[in-house]
Amino acid sequence: MDTDDSNSRDYIPAPLRLDDVLRRKLREEFAEKFRKANPDCCLQQDEHEAEIFVRTLEGYAAGIPEFKRTHPPEQKRRREKVRALAVAMENLHKAIEGVDSAALGFALWRGMEEVEANNIGVNPLHPGMHAVFSAASLRAEILPELAAFSCGVRAAADELPIYDFNFMLRTALAVEGTFFQSGIPFTISDSGFAAQCLRAVFQLGGLKDGRMDYWLKLARDSDDAMVGMIKRIAKRQKNADE
Repeated sequence: MDTDDSNSRDYIPAPLRLDDVLRRKLREEFAEKFRKANPDCCLQQDEHEAEIFVRTLEGYAAGIPEFKRTHPPEQKRRREKVRALAVAMENLHKAIEGVDSAALGFALWRGMEEVEANNIGVNPLHPGMHAVFSAASLRAEILPELAAFSCGVRAAADELPIYDFNFMLRTALAVEGTFFQSGIPFTISDSGFAAQCLRAVFQLGGLKDGRMDYWLKLARDSDDAMVGMIKRIAKRQKNADE
């Protein structure tokens, strides 16, 4: 039975939703496994946990489009953007250098007025000569720092490390963690329940699915897997007690 408990405080509506057939299938299979792992639970709690489980999967899928939107481009393009940032800082250095102290002081005071008006911060400057003297002092302090900083940013473009965050693995780890919290077995078979869940998340989020056992095995063997983490904690505790 595919009930809708959207009025419950325990549920957070997901912006993406699995189709009703798959949703019902995952709920029923989860409830069966949950009952075996938690024989003292009542039928109502089984259905409640099943709904939370499926909505959690939908929540994982909802994060995929945002990841795809913000995922870093190829390394060459990333370096170009960092170099552009360095150039912008160098241009800012030249611009500050070229403005007289009276104009710079007024500009700084007026800018901080806007900051204060938007409740972002407090304007430490006062209009008139105070702002002029503050600008002269700030120029002497900030220009050498800005020059050195922009050199560092330009160097960062050449030294930029490759972005190696694997979102598909992180999603598989999230599913593994959800299985662990629910107390149901996590298997890596491509036809198993964990694979069905991960495939549903990938498809709903618009990722290519392929073989789920590859990602499930990586998740199981990862240092970030919940099972491995608990084993390491237990081992450290055991060593501490000896």
